[in-house]
Amino acid sequence: MATRKAALDALKGSQTGFDLAIPPEDVPGVHPVIAGASLNQFTDTLPSLPIPPLDVTLDQYIACLKPLLQHNPQALSQAIAYVEDFRNNTGPILQSKLIEFSNNNTDKTNEWPNTHWLEKTWDTLAYLSDRVPLPLNVNCMGTLFECTGTNYPTWRCGAVLHGLLRFDQSIRNGTLSPESLDGKGKTPLCMYQYSRLFRHSRVPTTPTQDEWINYTESKHICVNVNHRWYQFTVIQKDGTLLTASECVRELDIIKRLAQEDDNNNVYNPNLCSMTCGNRTDWHYNRLALSDSNSTACTTLLQIESAIFHISLSSSTPETPTDLMNLGCTGNGRDVWMDKSFTMIVTCRF
Repeated sequence: MATRKAALDALKGSQTGFDLAIPPEDVPGVHPVIAGASLNQFTDTLPSLPIPPLDVTLDQYIACLKPLLQHNPQALSQAIAYVEDFRNNTGPILQSKLIEFSNNNTDKTNEWPNTHWLEKTWDTLAYLSDRVPLPLNVNCMGTLFECTGTNYPTWRCGAVLHGLLRFDQSIRNGTLSPESLDGKGKTPLCMYQYSRLFRHSRVPTTPTQDEWINYTESKHICVNVNHRWYQFTVIQKDGTLLTASECVRELDIIKRLAQEDDNNNVYNPNLCSMTCGNRTDWHYNRLALSDSNSTACTTLLQIESAIFHISLSSSTPETPTDLMNLGCTGNGRDVWMDKSFTMIVTCRF
C-alpha cells in the first residue's frame, strides 16, 4: 500500500494533475469524446476520404510555397510557373486516374480496413518503403508532464504504466469512447489508428519494404536499462492487469538486476543502435540475428512482440531541448525506434 500511495502521490504532484481514479475513456484528448459510444461504433458509417479538386490542391500548394520562398522571388515565380504548367497539362490526366483508382479501391482488408484512396499508398510508399533512418526523419515524440512529487522514477513509471495498460485494455475491448470533431457527436472521427498505438512493431521484412507487425496476444512489456533489455508479464492468464504497486515492484526488481549486471560487467550488445540507421542495413543485420541461435535472437523476438517499451534512461535532461533530443534520438541506445510506443523515464521527467 505504501508503494501504491507513493505512486499516486507522484502523479498528483505533477503539473497535469493526472488522476488514476479517472477511467481512461473519460480523460479528454485533443478532441472531445462521444460519451457512451464504443470505439469503432461509427467506423462503417464514416464517409471515405474525399479527393480534393485539382485547383484547390494546387492553390494550397502555392500558398504553402510563398512563405518558404519569400526571400527568393525568382525561385517562387519559377515554382508557380511549374505548378501552372502542371495545372494545364499533366495535372488533369493524373487527377482523373486518381479518381478512377479511388472508385475501384473498395476491397477491405484487416491491414487497410478503410479503403480510401490514400490509406494503402501512404502506408506502403510514403511510410514503410522509406529507407531513411527513423530518428528525426520519421518518428515523433511528446511529453506527458514534469513530475515534482517524488524523486523515485520507478514510482512515477509504475503508476503511469498501470494507466497505459488500462488504456490498452479499453482499446482492445472497444470501450474507449470515440473522438468527435464538434464535441457533440455529430462529426465522429475514424479511430482505426488507435489499434496501432500498442502491440505493433515496424519490422524491415525486406530490403526495400518494412511491415507493421501486430502482436495481438502479447502480455509482456520490455524495459531498457543502460541498453540492456528486461521483460515482465503485465497481463495475467485470466486477463487481470498488474496493479500500480505491482508494476512498481517489477520495475524495482529490474533496476536491481540492471545494477548487478553493471557491477558484473555482463555483456549485452546495443541492439537499439541498429534501429537508428538506414532501414536496408537494418534488414540485413536483423536477418542475421533472426537466423542465429544466440541470446540476441531471443531478445529480438521479445522486444518486437512487447505491448510497448519503457526506457529507464540514465540521461538527466536539464532543459526542454535536452528532453526533446532524448525523445527524438534515444541517444542511440535508450529507444527501440521500431516500436509503436516507448515511454522514456528519467530522474527529472
